[in-house]
Order: sequence, then C-alpha cells, then structure tokens
Amino acid sequence: MASEQLKTLLELVGSADLGTLTLQERRALMGSAGAPPPEGTQVDPVDANGVPAEWVVAAGVTAGRVVLYFHGGAYQFGSPARLRGLLALLSAAAQARVLSAGYRLAEADEAVERIGRWLREDRATR
Repeated sequence: MASEQLKTLLELVGSADLGTLTLQERRALMGSAGAPPPEGTQVDPVDANGVPAEWVVAAGVTAGRVVLYFHGGAYQFGSPARLRGLLALLSAAAQARVLSAGYRLAEADEAVERIGRWLREDRATR
C-alpha cells in the first residue's frame, strides 16, 4: 500500500490541472506537499558561499559525516524546505548531517562549485 505522503502527493497533483498554472503556481503547489521532519530534527538555514542551503540533522546525529544533497524538480519544483522530512530520514540512516542546496537548474554547475568550496572551509565542517 502507498505511503500517506504518496497518497497526499497524488491527491494534490490530481486536484490541479498543471497545464493551466503558471510556473510560480506550480512551485507553490508542489512546495505544499513536503512532509515535516520528525520530532527532534534540527534545520539550520545557511549561506553556502552565495548559495542558499539548509543543514538538516536528525536527532542524535553528531558532526563529522556530511551528505551534500541537490534536489531535482524539472524547472518547476524542488526546494530544501519541501524535502526536510526526507532529508531528516536520510540524515538518520546515514548518521550524517545533510546539506540541502537551494538552486535553479540553470545555476546548478556554479552552485555545485561554490558549495564544494564552502564545504572544504573549516566553518562548514566543524
């Protein structure tokens, strides 16, 4: 049986004719479908060398290991905020802090380079 999150997403997508929505309306619609992170998850917004990002850290995870996560979205949706629930589960499973980058596809190459530099600096990996 499908998860509650999948059911919610299917209902959400099925309730709207995406072809009639503007790009901003599509992003807002899909952004409302994200599951909240589990209790005890820490979410900290950061500026990762000019790229907006969030640290998502599940309860009990300590500093040391890092997962860098770039969302998908086909130019229409995808953001760190929408994926907090999923990233908290990833953080717990990997026992690592997850850095989720906020970017648009057209900026992806530059964003990857800037975040890579930022992660190598002491201030990001303490």
